[in-house]
Amino acid sequence: MKKITVLMSTYNGETFLDRQLKSIAGQTGLKDYYVKLICRDDGSSDKTVSVLKSWRDRIDIEIIEGSNMGARASFYDLLKNAPESDYYAFCDQDDIWLEDKLSRALSALTEEKMLYFSNVEYVDGTGNKIGRFLLAKDFELSLKRVLMCNPANGCVMVWDEALQDILLKIPYDTFTMHDEFLCTAALLFGKVVYDPEPSMYYRLHEQNVTQSNGLKKKFKLWRSIWFGRKEFSLDKRAKVLLGFDLKPEDKEILSRISTYKHGFNRFSLVKEYSCEEYKIQRSFKIRMILGLL
Repeated sequence: MKKITVLMSTYNGETFLDRQLKSIAGQTGLKDYYVKLICRDDGSSDKTVSVLKSWRDRIDIEIIEGSNMGARASFYDLLKNAPESDYYAFCDQDDIWLEDKLSRALSALTEEKMLYFSNVEYVDGTGNKIGRFLLAKDFELSLKRVLMCNPANGCVMVWDEALQDILLKIPYDTFTMHDEFLCTAALLFGKVVYDPEPSMYYRLHEQNVTQSNGLKKKFKLWRSIWFGRKEFSLDKRAKVLLGFDLKPEDKEILSRISTYKHGFNRFSLVKEYSCEEYKIQRSFKIRMILGLL
């Protein structure tokens, strides 16, 4: 029987966690697979850990009670310490998985396709659909697109053991989030498959760690994009990745990105980057011209 390890980071998620755990327990089409959930609690002050413990008789769940590191570091801690498994998946605490989420992903993955991700349908805090989706049905999934703005959410990612082995060899320091890390690695060293149909419902509410409709959260996200910490700069990331054995076309892209702040290189580069989302494209090009990436 093949093993699927689901990696979840929680933080003060008692309000919605029970519904997410129910959707994990209700996954269908997995008779030849064994699912184990590893949850790292990021220093919650509410009853999140108690909710997790209450599900131990319905889900094989390992609970790690950690100190507060933030979502970026907490998910990576789970990733680098994950046990040997055939497949892996990330999971957020407040979403709702469709019952065939994992089985659809496993059907799409092959030896050459290391990473699967799907579209996402947004719901409100009470789980009602609001008629919005994260991604378009069709778009170009390329290294340049991921360098501009990673389209793949971690919560819909499923990947294989081969990609996991590669991830453990790549430094995480220059990546802003775990999902960007995975998508970049998979494009460089394997293939990615995108499923345009949603595999889960993503809640939009004020307690979201990474997204929210709240003005304060939007301002914080805007500030991090435009004036983020220098250690996550795109040119530094490109220099790190150039230390690996890459396809010639990827090496050329990363070489130019690694020196984009030198001379007039940035002005020629902006013409080459495009995105189906005009706001993303405009933001990227302005930040490239200003040397803020």
